[in-house]
Amino acid sequence: MKPMTNNLRSHRGRSKSVAAVFVALGLLLAGGSSAATVREQQFSLPTNGLRELRVQADEGELTITGNKDIAEVRVRAIIRVRPSLGDQEFSDFLDNWVRLALDRHGRAAKLESTISAMSLADYSPRIDLVVEMPRDLDLVVKDGQGVLKISGLHGEVDVTDGSGKLFLKDIRGNVTIIDEAGGMEISHITGDVQIQDRTGSVSAEKIDGTIFLNKRSGPVSIDGLSGDLVIESKLRGELTIRNHAGKIIRQE
Repeated sequence: MKPMTNNLRSHRGRSKSVAAVFVALGLLLAGGSSAATVREQQFSLPTNGLRELRVQADEGELTITGNKDIAEVRVRAIIRVRPSLGDQEFSDFLDNWVRLALDRHGRAAKLESTISAMSLADYSPRIDLVVEMPRDLDLVVKDGQGVLKISGLHGEVDVTDGSGKLFLKDIRGNVTIIDEAGGMEISHITGDVQIQDRTGSVSAEKIDGTIFLNKRSGPVSIDGLSGDLVIESKLRGELTIRNHAGKIIRQE
């Protein structure tokens, strides 16, 4: 993968220095007569001197994995729009409605995958991201809609999630989650976990630390907690706890 420090496509303007691999994946049939245009872009950014990765993503699935053997952020973006578009039409769509960029911002790498709301009715766009990052960097994620998967990191993880299921596992560092809806499964965490959740289920397994839970509604299942469970709000939903070594502290 080629290193990239400039925007791939900027909303309302095209970058003249594009250092991405752009691959046509062809058409996917959907509903018989309609078709989708699918393209893939791959790009990377060296992380020497950086402390964290910040990710902002709108529509689509987001997968982030830590890797101890790399010193760069690697991104694979799969872009889907409907209906079928020609090459120029697709390029114009990216120029006008999409921002897909990986840049340095001080001591952080910043990955943006944003789609203008004005394009949603005509194109039904979606960008799925597969991200590999050095496992010792901290991670900050703001995710809109779609499944979010994070694993294999040894730094702090801070997630703000809109809707869609959240999976988080194998983290050695404190975790903060603000979740609107969709449910979450977290497991094998070494560190404290702060959860602020509106609706949806919460499943936590093998947490070596304290869980701070601020939740409105939905079931909560915890199996294997070495620290305390601090309940910071009135919980409207079933609470199941197994293999708990600490205390249950209510601060409602």
